[in-house]
Amino acid sequence: MMKIRVRVLLLLLTSALTLFVVFFVNDEKPNTVEVKHNKPLNSQKFKAQTHFNVVKQQYIIHPPRVERILPNRSGIVPKDAVWQKVQSTMYKFFIYSAYLDTRIESDGPLVRIIGATKTQKPDQVWCRLWYANSSKTVSAFVKAIRENWNLMYSAVFVLCKLPRDGHYPLSVSIVSHIKDPITNEVLIQRQKPTSQLETDIEICVKPLHYYYDRAIQLMEFVELNYLLGIGHFTFYKNTVGPNVDCVLDRYIKDNLVSVLPWHIDMVTKEEIRTEGMFAALNDCLYRNMYKSKYVAFLDIDEIIVPRQNDTLIKLINWLNIYQTPAAYSFRNAFFYMQWADDDSLPSDPNLFHSNLVVLRKTRRKTKLHPHKLRSKFVCDPQRVIEVGNHFVWEFLNPSDGTFYFTPEHAILHHYRVCEYGGNDCITADSTVDRTVYKYRKKLVDRITNTLGNLDSNCLIEAQVYTNETMYFSN
Repeated sequence: MMKIRVRVLLLLLTSALTLFVVFFVNDEKPNTVEVKHNKPLNSQKFKAQTHFNVVKQQYIIHPPRVERILPNRSGIVPKDAVWQKVQSTMYKFFIYSAYLDTRIESDGPLVRIIGATKTQKPDQVWCRLWYANSSKTVSAFVKAIRENWNLMYSAVFVLCKLPRDGHYPLSVSIVSHIKDPITNEVLIQRQKPTSQLETDIEICVKPLHYYYDRAIQLMEFVELNYLLGIGHFTFYKNTVGPNVDCVLDRYIKDNLVSVLPWHIDMVTKEEIRTEGMFAALNDCLYRNMYKSKYVAFLDIDEIIVPRQNDTLIKLINWLNIYQTPAAYSFRNAFFYMQWADDDSLPSDPNLFHSNLVVLRKTRRKTKLHPHKLRSKFVCDPQRVIEVGNHFVWEFLNPSDGTFYFTPEHAILHHYRVCEYGGNDCITADSTVDRTVYKYRKKLVDRITNTLGNLDSNCLIEAQVYTNETMYFSN
């Protein structure tokens, strides 16, 4: 009798354990992937190799991080450069773009996703990697981009580690639980190193917002930088006015500019820093990694002006004869808008070049900011992991570094109003700097030509920038 009771008890315990395994396996465990199939089980020509080998109610527990059958994607088309929501997370979570990154040999290949979510203790999420005829699911690592101003939300890298088998996915989805339906899918950019780069220097500009509509200022920025050797520009468009839209359309047709949409459901400056600008800057870094030899990060009211060379690329190439740093830093000089216009310009406001800020405002603050404070930089994108607004945060090789140019080599011209409000800034020591004037005639000619080539429905009048109308005041 005792033996029978023991056998019954063991049978009951075994049944209870089986039910627990079937119904309560935690899908958050990194060594288990649970997938619900839409087809009958007998059509699946494989045998699940697991600790339990349990088949129950059309649920299969597969080997670690491998899905043998593609889950239903419900007709979702993979997208690039569009903010997509990650569903069922506790906090806001969005993804924008994805890049195959094979540069870090010690860690192996990975998919690097540009996203935005909670700065501290973000939700745990999973990467569902889509191949031509299969998929794999791996746990994701969410890394906040360093420059987040301690706001609730931050630009982030979502990192999906890949096996070292030489097979790379085509797209990726981010889910908060393994069994979640697919609601997003990002096309993975699989760029490769090439000796035939599209341009020497690319300029990346943070998101245009607040219905920015200073068309002449935009043309000054693009045309003067073009004369300084910049080959292409990437803009991120949140909201702009009709005048700027007309100018951007012209530059797109000229293959001089790329414009990417930028609409993220986060409150700027309250939840996240200025429209998630650090996501844009790092997206631009990776987007141009194998297209441009160098990438510069500037605002529309900033110009890097060499003192002894005609172009920026000539200055960099001169330095590279002696050393080849991964980044180049330029000190900031304020050209305050409150200072009087250059007295060498004609005072007639009807003359076009009288309205160009870089020609009107030639008085600058004598004392420059030190490097890393308001400075801007150019970098070799293939040697960089993460950028900020004023300097590189992380290099691919820890032994790499930045070369700090002296003002005798080049200066960052920054055209803006007093940074702390009021007019006290104009009491600072100042000097007249007309270095830009060597580009004066060509600049006026190029802007005039661009205005003449705008679509007929674009009606842009010369805009005089007063103290109150300057954009980008940070």
